[in-house]
Amino acid sequence: MTPDFIHQGGIAATSTGPIDFNAYRQATLEYVLRSSCFVFFRSGACTLQLAEQELQRYKLNVRQDGNDLLVGRPGAPVFRITLTEQPHVRREAKEIARGTEHEGTMGQCDARFEITIDDLEQVLEEINTLMEVQGALQDASSGYLFLPWNGLIAKPWVTKA
Repeated sequence: MTPDFIHQGGIAATSTGPIDFNAYRQATLEYVLRSSCFVFFRSGACTLQLAEQELQRYKLNVRQDGNDLLVGRPGAPVFRITLTEQPHVRREAKEIARGTEHEGTMGQCDARFEITIDDLEQVLEEINTLMEVQGALQDASSGYLFLPWNGLIAKPWVTKA
């Protein structure tokens, strides 16, 4: 389900009437957060190739699509995995972890895997594949899993020396 926004002369509007730009940005952010989850880690701890190997170790079907990975199982949802190593990632990690027990360590994370979810309700009905994708990426990166739809932060199961 995509937000029903229409741009008209620089003003964001919905089919029910005009809204302000800040509301548009907030709604777009909320949509992105409902359709993605993230594994934050320190850059250099993992690459897309290492993530691919770990996902295959979990017996998941993996194929490259440009700079992304498409991951799934027959009859299950397919997830797009994107690696981001940009300055804004550390700011986001700090903001997400603020006030939690993970604030110090997660605040050092400057890379992340984004797991894009096309239909969260469908994925939650068949949760096992999502959990395996999340677990494989955490194992590969020693990263922190963040679930925006409920605010959960899960620390790494495995830490690399």
